[in-house]
Amino acid sequence: KIFNQAETEAHKMVGESAVQPGFETSIRILVASETRTSAHEGLKTLISTNSLFTYEYHLD
Repeated sequence: KIFNQAETEAHKMVGESAVQPGFETSIRILVASETRTSAHEGLKTLISTNSLFTYEYHLD
C-alpha cells in the first residue's frame, strides 16, 4: 500500500511515541499444569517471551 503524506506522518508520530516510556503496566500470569515442574517451566517461558517488552532502564 502506498501511504499519503498524512498517513506517513501519522505512522512516524506513532513510531516515535511508541519508543517513549509513556505508561507502566503490571500483568498477572497464571499457569496450570499437571505437575509443579511443568507449570514452573510454562511460567518461565511466558516470562521470557514477554521480557522483550520490559523497559530497559527500569530500576525495580
